[in-house]
Amino acid sequence: MRKAFLSKKRWITILVLILVVSNIQITTFAEESIPTSNFVVEDELKVNESGAVWTAFDNQEHRQVYYSPKMDGKAQAISQSFGIRERPVVGGNLVVWLENRHEARGLGIYDLYAYDLETKEERKITVNNEWNGSVTTDGRYIAWIEEETRIVNLYDWQTKLTTQIGKGNNPVVAKGKLAYENNGRNQILLFQPMDHSTKTLLTVPTGRYLSGFQFNGDWLLYLSNKQAFDYKLSLQKADGTSGPLFESGTEFVSVLGSMVYSSLNKEYAVFQVFSSEKKHTIVIDLDTGQAKPLNIPGDRETILGIQGDSLYYSQEKQGVQTLSISKTLESLTGEDPLLPKVSTNSNLNPTPAPSRTNHDADQLIVALDGKNISFQVNPVVEDGSSMVQFRPLFEAMGMSIEWQEENQTIIGAKGKFRIELKLGDKTALVNGKTMDLPVAPHTINGSTMVPLRFVAESTGRSVYWVASYTEKEVHISRTIASDLFDDLYSDNLVYLGETLNGVPNGQGTYTKNGRLRYEGQFVNGAMEGSGSVYQNGKIFYKGELKDNLPNGQGKLYELGLYVGQFVNGLRHGIGKYYENNGALIYSGQFTEDTETGKGTLYESNGTRYVGDVIMGIREGLAEVYDQDGDLQYKGRYAGNHPVLKGTQLTYMAMLLYAQAGKDTKANAMFEEAKKSANQGMVPYYMIAETYISLNNADKSNEYIQVGLSKDANDPILNAYLALTYALQNKPDQAKVQMDKAKTLGLKKAEVWDERLKAMIE
Repeated sequence: MRKAFLSKKRWITILVLILVVSNIQITTFAEESIPTSNFVVEDELKVNESGAVWTAFDNQEHRQVYYSPKMDGKAQAISQSFGIRERPVVGGNLVVWLENRHEARGLGIYDLYAYDLETKEERKITVNNEWNGSVTTDGRYIAWIEEETRIVNLYDWQTKLTTQIGKGNNPVVAKGKLAYENNGRNQILLFQPMDHSTKTLLTVPTGRYLSGFQFNGDWLLYLSNKQAFDYKLSLQKADGTSGPLFESGTEFVSVLGSMVYSSLNKEYAVFQVFSSEKKHTIVIDLDTGQAKPLNIPGDRETILGIQGDSLYYSQEKQGVQTLSISKTLESLTGEDPLLPKVSTNSNLNPTPAPSRTNHDADQLIVALDGKNISFQVNPVVEDGSSMVQFRPLFEAMGMSIEWQEENQTIIGAKGKFRIELKLGDKTALVNGKTMDLPVAPHTINGSTMVPLRFVAESTGRSVYWVASYTEKEVHISRTIASDLFDDLYSDNLVYLGETLNGVPNGQGTYTKNGRLRYEGQFVNGAMEGSGSVYQNGKIFYKGELKDNLPNGQGKLYELGLYVGQFVNGLRHGIGKYYENNGALIYSGQFTEDTETGKGTLYESNGTRYVGDVIMGIREGLAEVYDQDGDLQYKGRYAGNHPVLKGTQLTYMAMLLYAQAGKDTKANAMFEEAKKSANQGMVPYYMIAETYISLNNADKSNEYIQVGLSKDANDPILNAYLALTYALQNKPDQAKVQMDKAKTLGLKKAEVWDERLKAMIE
């Protein structure tokens, strides 16, 4: 009796098969090619100063890792055993990859392995991990993230010790340093393995979101965007103080939202920009800062890497090619809007990374709007609260200071805003309202220390820790709330309306310098209830307010339209974000003014991304639906892109469409896969496997017969026909057919026999 099921294990089986058999053959290089007939996953080919690595199937159909020092036709097999290998990288003398040596269909257990090219030593770095991602190495250190926890790990090849750095994304190791994205904080952090110190290399300007980066130890090449559009590529020194050397992306120029169209080595930065009329591949000389276009024909190419002066790239249906950067540089005459405007100053960055000054290793760094605050007495953390010297903080925030010796009280004021804190007292007065403090103000070395978060949030600013190994940095930033506070407590604000006991109460308006600022309800002197806030004569916010800030349901008219929940002036809760033309682009959870949580991103082509979002970036588990609302992708996204690539995505969509009974769409994906370079009979294998897994013997047989009409002696298709007979309750015919497949040269016959046995028992 046949067994029909599509369990979780079976689902994983099919995904593993997608990863294994969807591949592209390396074709001719511009000068020489690797002489192999093996199929290679081109997306996994990586080239850098240490050489090139890729995966390919050997004569026994095992997926092995290969290495070539100069892509000169001489390939070395790094692995030779039974198993499945993926995502190889090379750095220094180390080649690192993910491997499933069990190769048991559906187990999905991948561990990290490394091989020393000099000593020939192989090591297993991790044990029984379900999945690791973003693997990188510089020859001594190996970094990766655990996909489930998003924990960044760093392994030292010399000491054999692994350090867990903290939550993050996209780690990159170079020159003994680790750069990685600060999870959810829109920053790039630098971890120094020698002293376990962490500092911020980059904070992406307000309103933009980090989409990916490359790091060579000295430079950062990073991609940022607004919402799900308006990408900008920037290059800057990786010192934590410099602004961008250049930024590409203007009203005339667009940048694709993926780092696969760029590369960075010790000499050059290479990337692509587009306009409605043409495309250029641009190269920046890191020594001179000069930007020039490379003459590469074609519409678009994936940059595989740079080795010395050689750029390696791939174009659809043309395979991997190379060129000499120095020999193909062009000089352009006149102004070309595609060339980036290169600058040697840091004024291009509207929100620069915090400036750095010498400080003790244990000192807490405090940055206000990207600029460090200098304290004579180091900040300290007490009972979970950061305590800082009050005078430098108040002055940096633009407040005047008064010290009342008789009652030991500090008073900070800006316009009508007033905050009072008393030494030893765990309550404070903010505009006459009593509020509790987490820690009472006190003195250290003769200086008065106050709770940082309380003071900053009292003015409407946001405060957050920079997540790092040592957690020694905190940032204070402006928000809508702080802008409102500046207006509300200025000396130029005029009230007109109903009052009670001499304060605004009921319906009224605020005007500033003769222009309407607020119109709506007041309660006991505060904006509270329903109202509208205006900015430069135009409505800025309309909805519910409490304690002078948007709280509850409302609409925010800024860079489009937000409709949803607010907490203390920030978009927080469930909401929707629309473009200026009224098109819905995001719906879901907002956290502290960012699109973070579970949500839906709506593309202009009608497709939808539904899943995890971090600061507007697709990151985590998700489902993608086509224009008709049919599921076409289900799995993980990393850095705004699905982890599957190329024909892997096509086969995934084929499987999902077939599972949903959308056979016409499944067939369209089958036809698309057939058009891909060097797929051979793989599309027939995949569609047969798909319908067999769904217990649809008729559809499976339909495609198998078409495939056999092209190659009647294909052993794999004959084996699939045997499985189809098993589904049709024809056990004897199935066994005869499987024997025929073996006589035709079927590899791994014992695996096929086991499948057939499970289906007919």
